[in-house]
Amino acid sequence: MEICIVFLYNVYMKKSYKRDILVLSLLFISLLVLLLFNKTSFLDDYFYNKLILLESNNLTNYFLFITKFANSITIVILSVISLIPLIFKYKKTLFLIGAIIISTILNQSLKHIIKRDRPIVINKIIENGYSFPSGHAMASVTFYGFIIYLIISSKMSPSKKWILSLLLLFLIINICLSRIYLGVHFTTDVLAGVMLSCILLVITIHFIEKINWHN
Repeated sequence: MEICIVFLYNVYMKKSYKRDILVLSLLFISLLVLLLFNKTSFLDDYFYNKLILLESNNLTNYFLFITKFANSITIVILSVISLIPLIFKYKKTLFLIGAIIISTILNQSLKHIIKRDRPIVINKIIENGYSFPSGHAMASVTFYGFIIYLIISSKMSPSKKWILSLLLLFLIINICLSRIYLGVHFTTDVLAGVMLSCILLVITIHFIEKINWHN
């Protein structure tokens, strides 16, 4: 998931956004082809088995807590709060709301097209609906990834930018891991969600930078 911050940096610095979109698109298509031919078990089983070796009550409670940061209610509340800067003409926030809406529509559309069932292993929480791609992965990358972009493009000191960006990146990674550990998503569901949201972020941020909308 650390590739997200690389793509965000490339877009902000106006570096090869088309290449980033192409690479991410090819990766997603490759993953989708593997899924359609039922060839994803080597990825799904490998990462789940590695992660579950760390199973403990403390880790379970930690992931149960951290996964809530990408729940629909949490994202909606944080998105509403992010509207406050609009009072001060911070127009970039409009793109954040738009990205969240597009991400949600894309996620739900693909879930009902692919119709992949959730893992049948013992789930530590109950989730309804289809599995591919992970909604929590998409929501976390889209929302917190955009916040990382705002931080990178701000007038903060370089040290503060790095600290805050790495903390948010840590949050994204842990949210994604929580979906696998808690048994509600396959590894490939999470990877697909990350890839799609990175594509959405690259396009959104490139548009902002192209029109030079810096307030």
